[in-house]
Amino acid sequence: MRFVPREMDEDDELVKDTLTCLKRIECTEETERYLPGEMRDELYDAWGRARVDIYRQWQEQTDPLNVQPDIRKLFREVGQHLREHWPSDMTEDELRETVSSVEAPWGRRYERELREVYEDESFGPVETSRRIVDKVDELGLQPFEPPDPLPPIQKDEVKLVCWMVVAPDEKDGAGENGPQLMSQVTLDT
Repeated sequence: MRFVPREMDEDDELVKDTLTCLKRIECTEETERYLPGEMRDELYDAWGRARVDIYRQWQEQTDPLNVQPDIRKLFREVGQHLREHWPSDMTEDELRETVSSVEAPWGRRYERELREVYEDESFGPVETSRRIVDKVDELGLQPFEPPDPLPPIQKDEVKLVCWMVVAPDEKDGAGENGPQLMSQVTLDT
């Protein structure tokens, strides 16, 4: 889904987030359906911009490096700590699984939980590793499976499924400072 503003500079980005696109649309079943004549030609330009943007985003996601998640610094540090201070009662496979479970795109809640254990200086490094392993088990963290990259496509495979033009209600006095006529293009690739 893309939201293409009518007044758009070359450097402006299209709105890609579905919820943000949907927030810009306000209408009811009773809303009059009308397409201003001057908008008809602009629709093709809007579709062209949206199509190029969708194709570019898809192509980026065909590269395995571009679909790798960002891993917070603490999780990388905890993984390195586990490698350097490997508890003797852990097998190599257990260590590898724990490190894979930690070095993943977890949120702030898990970061806070692990930080408490990792930064507690009242224990030695190996005991800290044991406590990290216990915390990973307690939280139920599992090794992260990165998403597969998308298969490459050709530009002509990006198809228009639905489009909608949203214009301000003329009775609302939308002038120079009011809402601008906008188009929304809903697309499927």
